[in-house]
Amino acid sequence: MGIRGVTKDGWDLLRSKSLKLVEGRPPQWATSEIMIGRAARGRYLGAELGQRITIARRQWQVVGIFDANGAAFDSEIWADADQIADAARRTGYSTMTVRLRSPSEFDALRATVDADPRWNLEAKREDRFYEEASGALAGFIRVLGTAISIFFSFGATLGAMITMYAQVASRVREVGTLRALGFRRRSVLGSFLVESLILSLLGALAGCLFASFLAAASFTTTNWSSFTEVKFRFHFSPGIALKATFFAVVMGLLGGLLPAARAARLQIAEATKG
Repeated sequence: MGIRGVTKDGWDLLRSKSLKLVEGRPPQWATSEIMIGRAARGRYLGAELGQRITIARRQWQVVGIFDANGAAFDSEIWADADQIADAARRTGYSTMTVRLRSPSEFDALRATVDADPRWNLEAKREDRFYEEASGALAGFIRVLGTAISIFFSFGATLGAMITMYAQVASRVREVGTLRALGFRRRSVLGSFLVESLILSLLGALAGCLFASFLAAASFTTTNWSSFTEVKFRFHFSPGIALKATFFAVVMGLLGGLLPAARAARLQIAEATKG
């Protein structure tokens, strides 16, 4: 589990404005009270509002549930930083978060931190810090997703090609009749490509519909940088739907091109015989 120590000033100045307390209240500082993220609720023994959970040989009272809007904070447990340090026998802090009066002051802060040898710190923007911390996990998910996408897109293209070849084989006489009536080869080619396009659009619609259901499911993995459990969800947006539809259309056209070309090359005499 991920445990984060927070000071009262840190909560008042930073987190109370970026997190939403959905149940209970913030912990009383200098006590063994904690609040847990929405995704961590119920995942550990005692991780429920009003119950107690054992951390570092001490019992902690759960007094609040917070929502971080899908961020990694949702998988964490928060308590008073000094109490956590005392229970875990820690002598210092691992990170320190500050809020500047203006974003333009960041460069000056970083220069000050780098120039003072007394501070063994590195100044980073918070989004950049968490992006680097989750880099290995994000990279793994990205590579895995890309590999799965390539594998299934190849299979989908073959499936579209087999389907269209079956359509051509079952409609040989129809193609021959169209050619005998004066339809040109490009007209036959275009009709089969349009049919393949319609099938790919229907497949894209069905895929987007099922993919949207993933937003209701949550998945759990381990952040290899911090060795803590992270619970996450997939986000399906209109932009992703447009990209998926475009990709499906390309696969449909590629899968239908060869069967359509075969239909267009059929000789009239051969086609009318079936």
